[in-house]
Amino acid sequence: MFSMRNYPRLTNLVPKTDGKHKVSCIGPDLEWQQGFAAIAKAFGFELTAINLLLEEDLDRVNVRDMLSKARPPNRFEYDLQAETQSYCELLHRIQVTQQQPR
Repeated sequence: MFSMRNYPRLTNLVPKTDGKHKVSCIGPDLEWQQGFAAIAKAFGFELTAINLLLEEDLDRVNVRDMLSKARPPNRFEYDLQAETQSYCELLHRIQVTQQQPR
């Protein structure tokens, strides 16, 4: 059920349609893939791919992706690993705000 309901977030594949309706493609979204992996692990599935997804640091993946898109390493001179680490440290210092009760 999870994968059927969240298919557009789990993959970049677009399902076939009758041509009358456009199906949006959102994914692949690593956060949703980790959720799916957590459900699979809870049901007893043991795969290396599941463990790798659950061990992946979302902040690190997002920062590396952002830097690589904004300043492709093949066109700009910088240390991708060091900059990724620096931005991840910044993100970890940012605290979650508590929502005020209404």
